[in-house]
Amino acid sequence: MFKPSPRAILVATVTFLAASALPVAFAKGGNGHHNGGSGSSGSSGSTSDSNGGGPPACRDLQPAIDSLQHSVTTLSTTVNTMNATVAATNATVNTLSSRIDTITANLDDLQSSVDDIAAALQAAGLGSLQASVSVDETVCVSGATQCSSATAANSTNQNPVTLTVLVMKGNAPVTNLTSSNFTLTTDFGPGGQPANLVLCTSGDTGCGTGSFVVNSGSGGYQLWVSPTSNWLPGTYTAQLKVTDTTGAATTQLVKITIPS
Repeated sequence: MFKPSPRAILVATVTFLAASALPVAFAKGGNGHHNGGSGSSGSSGSTSDSNGGGPPACRDLQPAIDSLQHSVTTLSTTVNTMNATVAATNATVNTLSSRIDTITANLDDLQSSVDDIAAALQAAGLGSLQASVSVDETVCVSGATQCSSATAANSTNQNPVTLTVLVMKGNAPVTNLTSSNFTLTTDFGPGGQPANLVLCTSGDTGCGTGSFVVNSGSGGYQLWVSPTSNWLPGTYTAQLKVTDTTGAATTQLVKITIPS
């Protein structure tokens, strides 16, 4: 829909006011002369209105017209200034938008480079999940509550041994693991005989009480492991898989040697 500008409205208003006032002005001023008969004797002619210069109403209206014209001119100047400011602002916004697009593209390139570096480090084993394991077959001798008796693991019992595991990710220790993050799989029993080792739980034969997965809080964990039947003299080979809370995993070979 067409919408007239403020300047057009002002000009139209002034034109209308001027056109409306002219008839009234002419009515008040007559033809600019008065009858000579009522003037000084002997004068039959007419004399001009003492004000002269056209109808008084037009002369009275002129200052208002001049003021309106000045307002229109000022408003026009202000509008032009605002238009220039808007144009400059738009140019600045366009420049900023272009710079933002460039920064975004650079960030995308940087993220791609970081992903490539992370993949290379992962392939090299740097920054990945790491675990190291040591075994103690005589831990029950100390009278640990996790053992059913203060006797080392041997062919007469199912007392547990301990696996001490250090879990790291890059240079940082992993400190938030629980029993669900560890999986033990037996590969071979002594002499290749079938055997099965499990992580102790409460009620298992040979396992006592207390926590069977001890978290040191500094990346170290102690796991208690027992067989499902009496130990066999010789070496057991098993795999300990460690999975962190992000899904990263590592597997270590474990060897447990039971004396004859």
